[in-house]
Amino acid sequence: MESYINIAVTCDFSRKGPDIIGRSTIRETSEYSVVLAIENMWLAARSENIGMGWVSFFDPEDVKDVLKIPESIKLIAYLTLGKLTEDHDIPELEEKLGKRNNLSEYVFMDRWGNNPDKSFCDLIKNTKL
Repeated sequence: MESYINIAVTCDFSRKGPDIIGRSTIRETSEYSVVLAIENMWLAARSENIGMGWVSFFDPEDVKDVLKIPESIKLIAYLTLGKLTEDHDIPELEEKLGKRNNLSEYVFMDRWGNNPDKSFCDLIKNTKL
């Protein structure tokens, strides 16, 4: 309610025709591109000390109805932007939900379910990119 800019981000699967590279074999490629664009917006906003939130507690069809978004267009996100009222040393979701999960539980090597051994994890941690 306090943000001064709200953005509905959509994806039009018919834009530029059906034979776009990637889209012909993996239809979701268009959606992934939109989500990556949102991430870039988020990073740019944060670098300018602007807060950005992804609102997810609504029915997407209700939002499409209010905004008169055509049926063929997919609503990907509803974003809010505004001035930060406070800054957090750790992400706010982590503050509210608790400790982060250990990433090594979700990374597999060579095949699904095969977690990397400790020496590989240490190598990655100590590698300077």
